[in-house]
Amino acid sequence: MVMMDQSKRLAQPLAWTRAGKLAVAATCACFLLAAVGMGLFALLSDDPGTRQGCIKVSGASYVGSATIQACGHDAAVICGAGSASVGAAATADMRQACRQAGLTYGSPRTATPES
Repeated sequence: MVMMDQSKRLAQPLAWTRAGKLAVAATCACFLLAAVGMGLFALLSDDPGTRQGCIKVSGASYVGSATIQACGHDAAVICGAGSASVGAAATADMRQACRQAGLTYGSPRTATPES
């Protein structure tokens, strides 16, 4: 009979074996190591969009999404071109990226880094 002593077995908590404890500990350690690694990568990665004088904007393109990424003089030229360099949907993002980089938006004559 399959149901014999089932209520007795269900009344007792499951016992952890040494292999089960080791498997759970190894899995938790792997997840913790992966989380620490991703955190360090995020902190230490060299993203051009975060440096002074650099811009990085994503917007709609003919084939999906396009990323505009530039530093220094190239960023100043793109910011100076204003909305001509990006679509209408990304204009606000471009304006904000130029402001964060310390560049003037939409004024080709003054497209140099602000002091």
